[in-house]
Amino acid sequence: MDQIENISSIDYSYKIDPNGSAYSDTIESNQTITPLAIGELELVKSVDKAYATIGDELTYTIEINNIGNILLSDVELTDSIPNGASFVTGSVTIDGVPDANANPANGINLGSLIILQSKVITFKVEVISLPSTNTISNSATATFNYLVILPVGGSSTSNTVTTTINVNNLSVVKSASPATVTIGDTITYTTVITNNGNINAEQIEFIDELDSKITFLPGSVTVDGTPQPTYNPNDGFSLGTLAPENNITVVFEAKVN
Repeated sequence: MDQIENISSIDYSYKIDPNGSAYSDTIESNQTITPLAIGELELVKSVDKAYATIGDELTYTIEINNIGNILLSDVELTDSIPNGASFVTGSVTIDGVPDANANPANGINLGSLIILQSKVITFKVEVISLPSTNTISNSATATFNYLVILPVGGSSTSNTVTTTINVNNLSVVKSASPATVTIGDTITYTTVITNNGNINAEQIEFIDELDSKITFLPGSVTVDGTPQPTYNPNDGFSLGTLAPENNITVVFEAKVN
Protein backbone atom coordinates (compact mmCIF):
# COMPACT_ATOMS: atom_id res chain seq x y z
CA MET A 1 0.00 0.00 0.00
CA ASP A 2 1.14 3.53 -0.71
CA GLN A 3 2.21 5.53 2.31
CA ILE A 4 2.85 9.08 3.44
CA GLU A 5 6.23 9.62 5.10
CA ASN A 6 6.98 12.70 7.20
CA ILE A 7 9.89 14.05 9.26
CA SER A 8 10.05 17.39 11.11
CA SER A 9 13.28 19.35 11.49
CA ILE A 10 14.18 22.04 14.02
CA ASP A 11 16.81 24.71 13.42
CA TYR A 12 18.08 26.49 16.54
CA SER A 13 21.04 28.33 18.02
CA TYR A 14 22.66 28.32 21.44
CA LYS A 15 25.55 29.74 23.45
CA ILE A 16 27.78 27.76 25.76
CA ASP A 17 29.40 30.90 27.07
CA PRO A 18 26.75 33.54 27.63
CA ASN A 19 29.27 36.11 26.51
CA GLY A 20 30.66 34.05 23.70
CA SER A 21 29.68 33.15 20.15
CA ALA A 22 26.40 31.49 19.21
CA TYR A 23 26.32 28.02 17.67
CA SER A 24 23.61 26.72 15.32
CA ASP A 25 22.30 23.21 14.96
CA THR A 26 19.52 21.18 13.35
CA ILE A 27 17.69 18.25 14.83
CA GLU A 28 15.22 15.95 13.13
CA SER A 29 12.26 14.14 14.57
CA ASN A 30 11.50 10.50 14.13
CA GLN A 31 9.75 9.54 10.86
CA THR A 32 6.00 8.96 10.82
CA ILE A 33 4.51 6.60 8.22
CA THR A 34 0.82 6.80 7.37
CA PRO A 35 -0.65 4.18 5.02
CA LEU A 36 -2.50 5.82 2.08
CA ALA A 37 -5.58 3.92 0.95
CA ILE A 38 -6.54 4.66 -2.67
CA GLY A 39 -9.90 3.36 -3.83
CA GLU A 40 -10.07 3.74 -7.60
CA LEU A 41 -11.84 1.99 -10.45
CA GLU A 42 -11.01 2.24 -14.14
CA LEU A 43 -13.87 1.71 -16.61
CA VAL A 44 -13.13 1.11 -20.28
CA LYS A 45 -16.11 0.87 -22.60
CA SER A 46 -16.43 -0.16 -26.25
CA VAL A 47 -19.20 -0.83 -28.79
CA ASP A 48 -19.06 -3.30 -31.67
CA LYS A 49 -20.53 -1.01 -34.36
CA ALA A 50 -19.49 2.49 -35.41
CA TYR A 51 -22.45 2.65 -37.81
CA ALA A 52 -25.88 1.02 -37.56
CA THR A 53 -29.45 1.35 -38.73
CA ILE A 54 -32.87 0.76 -37.20
CA GLY A 55 -33.29 -2.89 -36.19
CA ASP A 56 -29.57 -3.49 -35.63
CA GLU A 57 -28.23 -4.70 -32.29
CA LEU A 58 -25.27 -3.02 -30.58
CA THR A 59 -23.09 -4.93 -28.13
CA TYR A 60 -21.52 -2.85 -25.36
CA THR A 61 -18.49 -4.14 -23.43
CA ILE A 62 -17.31 -2.59 -20.16
CA GLU A 63 -14.08 -3.67 -18.50
CA ILE A 64 -13.87 -2.67 -14.83
CA ASN A 65 -10.43 -2.69 -13.18
CA ASN A 66 -9.49 -2.10 -9.55
CA ILE A 67 -6.45 0.13 -10.06
CA GLY A 68 -6.35 1.29 -6.45
CA ASN A 69 -4.45 -0.33 -3.59
CA ILE A 70 -7.33 -1.55 -1.43
CA LEU A 71 -10.23 -3.98 -1.62
CA LEU A 72 -13.33 -2.41 -3.18
CA SER A 73 -16.69 -3.69 -2.01
CA ASP A 74 -20.30 -3.19 -3.10
CA VAL A 75 -19.24 -2.48 -6.67
CA GLU A 76 -22.31 -1.61 -8.76
CA LEU A 77 -22.35 -0.83 -12.46
CA THR A 78 -25.04 1.44 -13.89
CA ASP A 79 -25.51 2.15 -17.59
CA SER A 80 -28.53 4.14 -18.75
CA ILE A 81 -29.96 3.02 -22.08
CA PRO A 82 -29.62 5.89 -24.59
CA ASN A 83 -32.44 7.45 -26.60
CA GLY A 84 -33.18 5.55 -29.78
CA ALA A 85 -32.24 2.20 -28.27
CA SER A 86 -33.92 -0.50 -26.21
CA PHE A 87 -32.21 -2.95 -23.84
CA VAL A 88 -32.27 -6.57 -25.05
CA THR A 89 -33.59 -8.54 -22.09
CA GLY A 90 -31.36 -11.40 -20.99
CA SER A 91 -28.31 -10.16 -22.90
CA VAL A 92 -26.08 -9.34 -19.90
CA THR A 93 -22.96 -11.41 -19.30
CA ILE A 94 -20.44 -11.03 -16.46
CA ASP A 95 -17.04 -12.51 -17.26
CA GLY A 96 -18.74 -14.56 -19.96
CA VAL A 97 -21.46 -15.93 -17.67
CA PRO A 98 -25.05 -14.94 -18.64
CA ASP A 99 -27.14 -13.11 -16.04
CA ALA A 100 -30.68 -13.30 -17.39
CA ASN A 101 -32.16 -11.04 -14.71
CA ALA A 102 -29.61 -8.23 -14.88
CA ASN A 103 -30.43 -4.85 -16.38
CA PRO A 104 -27.70 -2.19 -16.57
CA ALA A 105 -30.24 0.62 -16.30
CA ASN A 106 -31.25 -0.69 -12.86
CA GLY A 107 -27.68 -1.36 -11.72
CA ILE A 108 -25.69 -4.60 -11.69
CA ASN A 109 -24.13 -5.71 -8.40
CA LEU A 110 -20.59 -6.99 -9.01
CA GLY A 111 -19.63 -7.67 -5.40
CA SER A 112 -16.02 -7.03 -4.39
CA LEU A 113 -12.85 -6.51 -6.39
CA ILE A 114 -9.45 -7.17 -4.90
CA ILE A 115 -6.42 -5.12 -5.96
CA LEU A 116 -5.78 -5.44 -9.75
CA GLN A 117 -8.85 -7.63 -10.24
CA SER A 118 -11.06 -6.91 -13.24
CA LYS A 119 -14.49 -7.90 -14.50
CA VAL A 120 -15.93 -7.72 -18.02
CA ILE A 121 -19.61 -6.96 -18.53
CA THR A 122 -21.40 -7.10 -21.88
CA PHE A 123 -24.98 -6.35 -22.88
CA LYS A 124 -26.96 -5.59 -26.02
CA VAL A 125 -29.37 -2.89 -27.14
CA GLU A 126 -31.53 -2.72 -30.25
CA VAL A 127 -31.74 0.44 -32.33
CA ILE A 128 -35.46 1.27 -32.43
CA SER A 129 -35.59 4.84 -33.75
CA LEU A 130 -33.48 7.58 -35.30
CA PRO A 131 -32.19 9.92 -32.57
CA SER A 132 -32.39 13.67 -33.21
CA THR A 133 -28.59 13.84 -33.36
CA ASN A 134 -28.31 10.77 -35.65
CA THR A 135 -26.00 9.21 -33.04
CA ILE A 136 -26.35 6.98 -30.00
CA SER A 137 -23.79 7.86 -27.32
CA ASN A 138 -23.34 6.04 -24.06
CA SER A 139 -21.11 5.78 -21.00
CA ALA A 140 -21.21 3.70 -17.82
CA THR A 141 -20.73 4.55 -14.14
CA ALA A 142 -19.67 2.34 -11.24
CA THR A 143 -19.95 3.08 -7.52
CA PHE A 144 -18.02 1.32 -4.75
CA ASN A 145 -17.02 1.39 -1.10
CA TYR A 146 -13.75 0.78 0.71
CA LEU A 147 -12.77 0.70 4.36
CA VAL A 148 -10.13 2.95 5.91
CA ILE A 149 -11.29 3.60 9.46
CA LEU A 150 -14.84 4.31 8.41
CA PRO A 151 -16.35 3.22 5.11
CA VAL A 152 -15.62 5.55 2.18
CA GLY A 153 -17.64 5.70 -1.03
CA GLY A 154 -16.44 6.48 -4.54
CA SER A 155 -17.50 6.38 -8.17
CA SER A 156 -15.92 6.20 -11.62
CA THR A 157 -17.24 6.90 -15.11
CA SER A 158 -16.20 5.20 -18.33
CA ASN A 159 -15.29 6.80 -21.62
CA THR A 160 -18.19 7.60 -23.94
CA VAL A 161 -18.76 5.43 -27.02
CA THR A 162 -20.79 6.62 -30.01
CA THR A 163 -22.59 4.84 -32.84
CA THR A 164 -23.84 6.79 -35.85
CA ILE A 165 -27.33 5.71 -36.90
CA ASN A 166 -27.88 5.86 -40.68
CA VAL A 167 -31.36 5.22 -42.08
CA ASN A 168 -32.21 4.52 -45.72
CA ASN A 169 -35.82 5.54 -46.43
CA LEU A 170 -37.03 6.38 -49.95
CA SER A 171 -40.67 6.98 -50.78
CA VAL A 172 -42.11 6.86 -54.30
CA VAL A 173 -45.50 8.46 -55.02
CA LYS A 174 -47.03 8.26 -58.49
CA SER A 175 -50.06 9.99 -60.00
CA ALA A 176 -51.78 9.98 -63.38
CA SER A 177 -53.76 12.71 -65.13
CA PRO A 178 -56.49 12.79 -66.26
CA ALA A 179 -58.37 10.41 -64.00
CA THR A 180 -60.39 8.87 -66.84
CA VAL A 181 -59.29 8.35 -70.46
CA THR A 182 -60.36 6.79 -73.71
CA ILE A 183 -58.54 5.47 -76.77
CA GLY A 184 -56.31 8.13 -78.31
CA ASP A 185 -55.98 10.19 -75.12
CA THR A 186 -52.68 11.12 -73.55
CA ILE A 187 -51.90 10.27 -69.92
CA THR A 188 -49.38 12.33 -67.98
CA TYR A 189 -47.60 10.34 -65.28
CA THR A 190 -45.85 12.15 -62.42
CA THR A 191 -43.57 10.30 -59.99
CA VAL A 192 -42.04 11.97 -56.94
CA ILE A 193 -39.09 10.22 -55.27
CA THR A 194 -38.31 11.56 -51.78
CA ASN A 195 -35.37 10.72 -49.54
CA ASN A 196 -36.83 10.56 -46.02
CA GLY A 197 -33.65 9.02 -44.57
CA ASN A 198 -30.52 10.69 -43.27
CA ILE A 199 -28.00 9.38 -45.82
CA ASN A 200 -27.59 9.82 -49.56
CA ALA A 201 -29.50 7.46 -51.84
CA GLU A 202 -27.04 6.67 -54.63
CA GLN A 203 -27.19 5.18 -58.13
CA ILE A 204 -30.97 5.68 -58.35
CA GLU A 205 -32.41 3.97 -61.44
CA PHE A 206 -35.94 4.87 -62.60
CA ILE A 207 -37.81 2.10 -64.45
CA ASP A 208 -41.47 2.16 -65.49
CA GLU A 209 -42.51 -0.75 -67.72
CA LEU A 210 -45.72 0.46 -69.29
CA ASP A 211 -48.95 -1.48 -69.70
CA SER A 212 -49.49 -2.88 -73.21
CA LYS A 213 -52.60 -0.68 -73.53
CA ILE A 214 -50.47 2.48 -73.62
CA THR A 215 -47.45 3.63 -75.62
CA PHE A 216 -44.71 5.92 -74.34
CA LEU A 217 -44.45 9.25 -76.18
CA PRO A 218 -40.75 9.73 -77.01
CA GLY A 219 -39.23 13.01 -75.85
CA SER A 220 -41.85 13.56 -73.15
CA VAL A 221 -39.68 12.84 -70.11
CA THR A 222 -38.72 15.67 -67.75
CA VAL A 223 -36.69 15.37 -64.55
CA ASP A 224 -37.31 18.20 -62.10
CA GLY A 225 -38.70 20.21 -64.99
CA THR A 226 -35.71 19.66 -67.30
CA PRO A 227 -36.51 17.86 -70.60
CA GLN A 228 -34.66 14.58 -71.16
CA PRO A 229 -35.43 13.75 -74.80
CA THR A 230 -33.38 10.53 -74.86
CA TYR A 231 -34.91 8.99 -71.74
CA ASN A 232 -37.37 6.09 -71.98
CA PRO A 233 -39.04 4.76 -68.80
CA ASN A 234 -39.42 1.29 -70.32
CA ASP A 235 -35.65 0.99 -70.59
CA GLY A 236 -34.90 2.86 -67.36
CA PHE A 237 -32.60 5.80 -66.75
CA SER A 238 -30.31 7.05 -64.00
CA LEU A 239 -31.31 9.77 -61.54
CA GLY A 240 -27.95 9.85 -59.78
CA THR A 241 -27.78 10.67 -56.08
CA LEU A 242 -30.55 12.05 -53.86
CA ALA A 243 -29.56 13.80 -50.63
CA PRO A 244 -31.62 13.55 -47.42
CA GLU A 245 -34.79 15.67 -47.29
CA ASN A 246 -34.72 16.17 -51.06
CA ASN A 247 -36.87 14.86 -53.87
CA ILE A 248 -36.83 14.25 -57.62
CA THR A 249 -39.90 14.62 -59.84
CA VAL A 250 -40.12 12.57 -63.02
CA VAL A 251 -42.87 13.33 -65.56
CA PHE A 252 -43.62 11.56 -68.86
CA GLU A 253 -46.53 10.98 -71.21
CA ALA A 254 -48.08 7.91 -72.77
CA LYS A 255 -50.85 7.50 -75.36
CA VAL A 256 -53.79 5.15 -74.93
CA ASN A 257 -53.71 2.62 -77.76
